[in-house]
Amino acid sequence: MPVKSEYPKVSPVPPAPSNKLQPEEAAVLREVGFAKHELEEVTVDRADVMDFSSALLLLKMGHKLTRLGWNGKGMFIVLMPVLHLPPYSSQEPGAKVNDRTAKHIGENTPLHSLPYFAMKTADNKWQPGWLASQSDLLSNDWVLAD
Repeated sequence: MPVKSEYPKVSPVPPAPSNKLQPEEAAVLREVGFAKHELEEVTVDRADVMDFSSALLLLKMGHKLTRLGWNGKGMFIVLMPVLHLPPYSSQEPGAKVNDRTAKHIGENTPLHSLPYFAMKTADNKWQPGWLASQSDLLSNDWVLAD
């Protein structure tokens, strides 16, 4: 069973020669309430720093973000989308619940994971369930990491 996501399928967007929105970026902004005529005026300076609300929109588009104020080298966060997997006991080809998860939810139970933030830490480890601190939420030093 293929992995399903509630977010639009968006491949990482390389920096555009111009700062015009990429079609995939505009689609995400339309989903959160921007009107088409409003988007014609929007540009993205991909080298600029931003606040968390702007960073959150880019996270929803599939980008990796980091803060200039973080001490660790190579740290970034991503938004992991909804994930639906068949049970560990499934005979279907493709991705399914792994044995580590099945131990806790049951071998015959499908996985329905909600979206969550994950962080690549300074010591190169993957930390699911990253939570923003007050400092992270109020900082204006968010930048693209991809």
